[in-house]
Amino acid sequence: MQSVRILVVVLLALLLAGCGKKQGKHGEIPVEGTLYVDDKPYGPALLSLTPTDTERPSVEGSVKDDGTFTLRTQKGTEGAPEGTYAVTVNPDALSETMLPNLEKKTVEIKKPSDGGTLKLEIRLKSRKGVIDVDPSTGGKQRPKGPTGI
Repeated sequence: MQSVRILVVVLLALLLAGCGKKQGKHGEIPVEGTLYVDDKPYGPALLSLTPTDTERPSVEGSVKDDGTFTLRTQKGTEGAPEGTYAVTVNPDALSETMLPNLEKKTVEIKKPSDGGTLKLEIRLKSRKGVIDVDPSTGGKQRPKGPTGI
């Protein structure tokens, strides 16, 4: 009877140790934040961060209507490894909102001093003109006039 109790406790401990957040091999930091375009929260959209070197995975997040997002690696691990990333904003597939022509920007992901979740604000400015995206073509640009924009 005693051995059955020990076995149950060991199995329960192993089960609990296996539960929890998926950990990556790149030391991912939990990241949540807000996307701003022209100083206003922007969404819905798909946010992609591409590392400026090839040693880290790309990360992405689904931006809600209020501009908030949480980052994950493309393999589903929560967070992002430390480093510098180029920012790309893509239209949400279910939204017919026109995507502004946005400036190019990089962001730095660094572990917070308290070791907790990084609160990231990504602030972009729109440039003159709007890129009109045709949802029926999977997000490709729709030509506008002779110049395409």
